[in-house]
Amino acid sequence: PAASDTTYKAVVDEFLLTYYISWYDRNGAEVDYSYVDHGTIPVYNGYLTETYNDDQYVYVFSGWEPSLVEATCQTGYTATYDVYEACHVKWVDHRGTTLDYGCYVAGETPVYNGPIPEDYTDSYYEYTFAGWDPEIGVLSESVTFKAKYNAEPRLFDVYWCDGDGDILQQQSVPYGQMPSFDGIPTQPDDEKYTYTFVSWDREIEAVSGETTYYAQFSYEYRQYDIYWNNWNGELLEK
Repeated sequence: PAASDTTYKAVVDEFLLTYYISWYDRNGAEVDYSYVDHGTIPVYNGYLTETYNDDQYVYVFSGWEPSLVEATCQTGYTATYDVYEACHVKWVDHRGTTLDYGCYVAGETPVYNGPIPEDYTDSYYEYTFAGWDPEIGVLSESVTFKAKYNAEPRLFDVYWCDGDGDILQQQSVPYGQMPSFDGIPTQPDDEKYTYTFVSWDREIEAVSGETTYYAQFSYEYRQYDIYWNNWNGELLEK
């Protein structure tokens, strides 16, 4: 009970107001939220600001609707996008295997980020990666870049042998080229015969793999000089 004049002062606890902020995708679906202090401009750190695409279009983030302002109440913001025709880009190797893929806007130049296409060989050629077909340039539509290669003929061993199968020469000749023997094949005379080269065992053909040619020789009996001498060494007849 009051017994004299008395003054009372109110004690007030101060609380900073916070507001619930909703973040919406372009279809109006809430995909994230945050709490923001009064007077603070909201900041969004999610995926809505990233560029994305579907089969037909590329969507490039352009801002928020409405524009971001200091928070004074609960509110929501919808992501807005500039929409462009999509250019789908695929990079393939000689087998048609996809090495990289990307989606770009017309007017952009694509960048390849995949592995360097492997060199390879087949039965006749060695292939070395040499770039892309078509050449990389500014996009106007979807495109598939195919790896292109420089082709070098493989080398194959060609053996030239005599009639006994002994190797006279060995050469490494590119696929598709005509081999040729350097010189004229010879076979040493023996006690009975002398040998003359006639031809190879078969027609010389463009190289398509390792091969062996055998020399063919005609032969004649060897001629020997016979000397008839007198008892004193005098030549009587030859």
